[in-house]
This record gives sequence, C-alpha cells and structure tokens, in this order.
Amino acid sequence: MDFVRNIRYKCPELAALWTQSDPHEWDLIEWDRRGTALARVLKLRLTNIGLADLPSDIVNLTALRELNVSGNNLASLPSSIGQLTELRKFVLCERDDNNFALTALPDSITRCAKLEELILGASSIVSLPASIGNLKELRHLSVRGSKHLELLPDSIVQCSALTEINIAFTSIKSLPESIGDLRKLEILCAASTKLSSLPVSISNCPLKLLAIEGCEFETFPEEIVEIITLERLWAHNNRIMKLPESIGNMHKLEELTLQGNRLASVPVGLASIDASVVVDLTGNPKLKFVPSEVMSLDSVKLDKGVTKGYTTDQRINQAEDLADRAGDLAARKAKFAKEATKAVVKKAAGEASSMASILMGKKK
Repeated sequence: MDFVRNIRYKCPELAALWTQSDPHEWDLIEWDRRGTALARVLKLRLTNIGLADLPSDIVNLTALRELNVSGNNLASLPSSIGQLTELRKFVLCERDDNNFALTALPDSITRCAKLEELILGASSIVSLPASIGNLKELRHLSVRGSKHLELLPDSIVQCSALTEINIAFTSIKSLPESIGDLRKLEILCAASTKLSSLPVSISNCPLKLLAIEGCEFETFPEEIVEIITLERLWAHNNRIMKLPESIGNMHKLEELTLQGNRLASVPVGLASIDASVVVDLTGNPKLKFVPSEVMSLDSVKLDKGVTKGYTTDQRINQAEDLADRAGDLAARKAKFAKEATKAVVKKAAGEASSMASILMGKKK
C-alpha cells in the first residue's frame, strides 16, 4: 500500500488524479482483495495523463500483471521494468497519438518471463530487443502502426507460444526465414507493409488468417497454397498479376479477397475450392473473362462486364492440352497395334511350325 502512495507523491500527474485518502478508491488501479494484509495491485492503467516518465517505484508492485501506459509522452522506460516478473500484459500504445519520443524498449523487458501480450501500437519504436526470444510465454505481439520499424528480430521465432502477430502499417520488408518454427501461429496481420514475398517455411505455420493486403506483392506467394489450415486470405490491393493453378487446393478456405490487383486471368483450378467460399475479384481492370467453372461458385464477386469465357492464353493452353492428350492416345494406339501385330505374327509362326512338323511326319 505504501508503495502505491509513494508513486502518487513522486508523480504530480497521479497526485492530481488520486486525491482520495484510501488508495482502494483510486481510478486506474485493480486490486487483489483477498484480505487487507494481501492487498496488492494487479492492474495499473496509467493512460492519457501526460506522463513524461514512468515512476520508478512501479517496480515495487511485484504482483502487477497488467501495465498500460498508453496516451502519454514517455521518452523511455526504466530498465528496472524487468523486475515486474509477474507481468502478463504490457501496453505502450493503443492509438496513433502518443509516446512518439520512445524509440526503443529496454532489453530488460525480456526478463518479464511471464509476459503474454506485448502491445506497442503506433509508437516510434525502430527496433525490438534482440533477446525477445526469451519471452517463451508471449502469445500476442502487436507493433501495428510503428511505421519506423523495418524488421523483426530473428529470435522472434523462439517465442514458441505466439499465436498472433500484428505488424500492419509498419515498414517491415521481410519476415524471418525460419518463421515456420512458430508452430502455434494462427493469425498474421501484415497489411500495408513493405512485404513483397514470404519465407518458404511459412507453410509450416498453422495459420487461419493471413492478411497481406496493401503490400507490394506482384507474384502470388505459392507458399500460401501449402498452408492447409488457412481459412481467410486477404490479399487485395497488391499488384498481383497471376494466380497459381494450385490455388484450388486450399480446401479450408472461407474467404479470399483479391480485389484491386492486376489480374488478367483466373485459373480454372480456382473452381476446386468449396463453392461457398467468398471470392472477391472486383477491381481488376484487365480481367475480362472468367472460366465458367469459376463463375459457378456461389459467392464469387466480379465487376460488371466480366463474362464467362477463357483468355487467349487459356484457350492455347487448352488446345495444347488436347493436342498432348491426342498425341498420347495416338502413341498408345500405335503401341497397341505394334504389340498386336507381334502377337499375330508370333501366333502365325507357331501355327506354321506346327504344320511343318505334321507334314514332315507324314512324309516319313
């Protein structure tokens, strides 16, 4: 209790806010009320109060599980924050208008070994601690809107409990090559980043949602097709010009957004996905024809004027396929005829030999 009072005395912003004599009546605090002797602070929400520095006495709140400092003017965090060993959730920013002066987290935060949620939001963070892999219990990492952040540390793949990563609206250009080591990752939001490709290993992640809309993809990442758990793929507003024939192999897909790309054709293989899948192909100006098999999908969305049919290239491919099949059939027929001729000749030779033997016997 005295620790909390000390925080108020040393922090004018809190002194103006916490005027009651009983700390249990103060806003922004959640207490563990299992008896007065055990009264401990579990959650501390120091939001939107103009803090320039985080009170150092906070580290004495050894039972603290959640700390939210969003909406302030913090330029740094104390290295002693690593002493909050019971911390489960830390929020630096919730919106886009605060803590712009803070550009890095202290490495010591990775000593908060029980941390499950790390929400950094639209801060001015330029890098994450290289030791972030020490956070073995981390389930949710969000740097959404941290536009100065260009990469994730390779050690992020050591955060084996991660189920959700949000890097949307950052300047990240690539993902760690071994991201496939995150065998619990179900949600990856990478909208409006600088990504133009994905690591091959991403197919090892059990993703259910992959959001790569508004990025810099020109080629559809075929690694995505190998993610057999994927239910929602948001890939709109890129510069994708072609889809792989194998896209129809995504049998658990429920939603596919491809609007606002540069598609000129759609593979027939797309028709192999479940007919109820929502497929949005609007906003692709060069797309004039869609195979009738794809048009038969229940929830396909197309611009007005797009008709059933095949592009010239698709017709050429179909003709080539037919020619190949015809050639194969002709080859099989020729082989069969050759084998049949050999059989007839062999049989005739056998019969002639038998007849010759009979005639020779009669002459004797």
